[in-house]
Amino acid sequence: MVCNERVREIYPQRADLFQPGTSFREILEAAVARSVPDLNGRTPEEWIEERLRQHSAPYSVAEHSYRNDLWVRVTQRKTHDGGTVVVYTDITELEAPSDRALSRPARRPRRQIEQRASFSRI
Repeated sequence: MVCNERVREIYPQRADLFQPGTSFREILEAAVARSVPDLNGRTPEEWIEERLRQHSAPYSVAEHSYRNDLWVRVTQRKTHDGGTVVVYTDITELEAPSDRALSRPARRPRRQIEQRASFSRI
């Protein structure tokens, strides 16, 4: 694991784990243990497995909410040598005020529909 300082700023609760040799699963498990992610009604293991599936895909884009009202868009792409390049974008400010008023579980289906609609125009 190699990351820049901005990733450490976005995820201060687990920045200590962003070191060479730390597995992605270890980072996810620590995040759950430290109550960082909003599980949106999933069990910790379901959330971890979903993130691992996304991480293993050749390309993925997902938006994740966290308990401190942070929203992050995670864009992942596999490299030709088997590595993974991940871009974390803080999208908290892009959240519409009406979305913030909704409960987190209610926001998720709406955001997925909006994402599908935007991808279908590409």
